[in-house]
Amino acid sequence: MTSPSDTLTSKDVRELLSNKYILILGDSVVRGLYKDLLKFSNVDDFLTEEELRVKGEKRFYGDRLITGGIQKGLTNGIDYEEVREHTAGGARRIRFYFLTRCYSSYMKNVIFNDIKNQAIKPDIIIMNSCLWDISRYGIHSMRSYQRNIDRIMGSFRQMLPDALFLWLSALPVSNASNG
Repeated sequence: MTSPSDTLTSKDVRELLSNKYILILGDSVVRGLYKDLLKFSNVDDFLTEEELRVKGEKRFYGDRLITGGIQKGLTNGIDYEEVREHTAGGARRIRFYFLTRCYSSYMKNVIFNDIKNQAIKPDIIIMNSCLWDISRYGIHSMRSYQRNIDRIMGSFRQMLPDALFLWLSALPVSNASNG
């Protein structure tokens, strides 16, 4: 049994992430992590299933949709874009980019350029890209995925040597998944 002192609260999360820039990169599973972090840090509660399923909305718990999603009428596919950002009065910044491939022209030309042009660099990078990489890009996608992981790690190491990089493992896939 846990005591109240063992329970993580929204106040704990806000203090832990105070004065941090967190960059979150990935697919809909990672978007769920981003949204869960925003909601929990605001109201000590987790996403509902309905909140988890909504994508590309203009606002969610104080964040804003920067580009993509409903602004471009996009719903699904390898060209889907969604960039979201939440700032807390300059004390915390969390940015999310939807990815369908871990290393791509989008990563090089959009995300890396955004990072280079920002005065404040990410302190923490949280990333996962796997299922889209190995299932939507042809017969050599697994080999390409392995090379792309090396590229992305090397690029971030060179560009942001002091950032904490967290690579999330892919969860088991349902046989009945669609999307």
